[in-house]
Amino acid sequence: MKNCPYCGALNPDDSIFCSKCGNSVSIPAQPQAYQPQNNGGYAQPPLPPPAPYAAPYAAPPYAAQKPGDPGKNWMSILSMILGILAVLVCCIPYIPLFFGLGGIVFGILGMKSQQKGMSIAGIITGGVGLIIGGFYLVGILFAAASPEWFEGMMSEFEQYLPNLTLFLHR
Repeated sequence: MKNCPYCGALNPDDSIFCSKCGNSVSIPAQPQAYQPQNNGGYAQPPLPPPAPYAAPYAAPPYAAQKPGDPGKNWMSILSMILGILAVLVCCIPYIPLFFGLGGIVFGILGMKSQQKGMSIAGIITGGVGLIIGGFYLVGILFAAASPEWFEGMMSEFEQYLPNLTLFLHR
């Protein structure tokens, strides 16, 4: 008679399974370690054991800072403001020239700050305002240098002036 290794019940010698619990009566074989087979060089290598869980991500104890001098941020901001003003007041004589030059100068000085993008935008808008103001200044100087052209423009304006005054006084 054989004893069942799982429940301990007695079973006949020729039995394969336990009559009480239904498990195999033979002593279970110990599991063997995996042995990779060589399939002509095409066998996969055994997998490495799984890595232990990593610690959860934690933010560094300090805040990351952008490179550059934070003391020059005001130059970048001023460059942007002056550049925008140069574009906005481009039809007023001489004013966009000063704003544009200021935007360019402070933009170049502010390039070493943390807000490099504002410095670049200030340089670009200051340059655009400088160019537009320059064209406007050249037009004024050209009109002052050639009185014939200016007289022609004024005579054309005087033709439309009565219609304009009637339109504005309605």
